[in-house]
Amino acid sequence: MKTHSASPPGRNLSRRQFLHHAAYLSSVASIWSAGANFSVAQEKFAPPIVVFSKVYQMLKLSFEEAAAITAEAGLAGIDCPVRPGGEVLPERVLEDLPRYADVLRKKNLRLPLLTTAITKTSSPHSEDIVRTARKLGVQFYRLGFIDRQSDVSLAQQLLEIKSQLKDLAALNKQIGIGALVQNHSPSGRTYLGGDLAELRELVEDFDPAQIGVAFDIGHAIVVHGDHWRGHFEQLPRQGYVTLAVYKPEAIKLCAQLPCRPRNVLAVR
Repeated sequence: MKTHSASPPGRNLSRRQFLHHAAYLSSVASIWSAGANFSVAQEKFAPPIVVFSKVYQMLKLSFEEAAAITAEAGLAGIDCPVRPGGEVLPERVLEDLPRYADVLRKKNLRLPLLTTAITKTSSPHSEDIVRTARKLGVQFYRLGFIDRQSDVSLAQQLLEIKSQLKDLAALNKQIGIGALVQNHSPSGRTYLGGDLAELRELVEDFDPAQIGVAFDIGHAIVVHGDHWRGHFEQLPRQGYVTLAVYKPEAIKLCAQLPCRPRNVLAVR
């Protein structure tokens, strides 16, 4: 299993363009409230909408500027990339993530989710990242990419990855945080779990509080086309985070998905 570093920022995005997109996202909260609520003690629940802050690397923002623009956009917080080339570097997580979280907190913003390169307990700085995240109130962290191995059968690789996830699940249970396996479309490589049937097999034996799903609706449509809904219905219904791209149609589709009290909508 290989872990890929984050790609360096490669496309230009202006502050004006980001705020335009973010204003739309904020309005989606009301759509979600109307169409995809989950009733808890007779109260409606709509998930917080956070931004995948890789976009702030493109804008070359400081932590303070990132917090200010997130608050200005009316979003609830961020999904921070803590990985090689990320907004927070793994080797700097003990110093930089608490500082970032403090800056966000001063703007009444949340840090419910991280995106990492962690794929097993021996991944570099994995325990520092997970323990620091939990202390800061982070609920979930996304795992790194998992490449499909051409020289190993799919069944064998699934067994190997599930064994590694078992160790991560034990660590997560001890610390009190959840890891998320995301579905990725091929995008030039073939990723394990891009097919939602594979993803289900990877996670179905785990407590979703420790190993859950980051469901990316854009990647699901690339892989499964119009049949993505049927595959989504087979995924565990607890412990998932929904991801969507900056496209109105993707956001509206996300608003039709069932919502749970621990869910987060992370937009990239």
